[in-house]
Amino acid sequence: MLRHPVIIVKACKWQHNLKLWLFLDACYSDYFVRAIRDAFADSFLGEENFKVAHLTEYFKADEDDSKWIPELAKKDADWIVLTKDRGYDPKKARLPLLCEKHQITHMALCAAMSNEGQQSMKEAILVSWPQIRMLPSLPKGSKTSLGYRAFKKHATHPIITFNNQPLFTWCSENEIPILDWTERRPKKALPSSKRP
Repeated sequence: MLRHPVIIVKACKWQHNLKLWLFLDACYSDYFVRAIRDAFADSFLGEENFKVAHLTEYFKADEDDSKWIPELAKKDADWIVLTKDRGYDPKKARLPLLCEKHQITHMALCAAMSNEGQQSMKEAILVSWPQIRMLPSLPKGSKTSLGYRAFKKHATHPIITFNNQPLFTWCSENEIPILDWTERRPKKALPSSKRP
């Protein structure tokens, strides 16, 4: 698994929300719920801090976004929606706008990743876990995207972007310490000027 450098900040004005609740919409199979739970449940203190749910656990599979998103926000706005829906279908309410309106943070997969199949999406989520772990630190209603970035000549690496920049970059610029997902507290590292 590729690891990202841990970034130190001088004075943190944010506290990490150690709770991570992921809500997968109908674009994902319920297989993803089990895969994410199995892979990461042990890295959280208590079940109340880590939940992974599928749309069908709370709503009908064909429920319109304009109905289930407000209901989800009423239940608890701490959910983070994982979706393939980027809001391009003119025939239905745009999920990104609904999530923003109801203060639900969401992460949409890029089209290239969505078209690669379930196994590729699962691998991208597993590799991106340190970034996904940072999503609760973002302002409520944030729109993020999971896509690919060229890593070397022909290699690509999954990366989450927020406000048109890599999530880790945004977090560093806004004094949000990067969590080492294997630990439950921010990890300190050398300042970027002293890193090799």
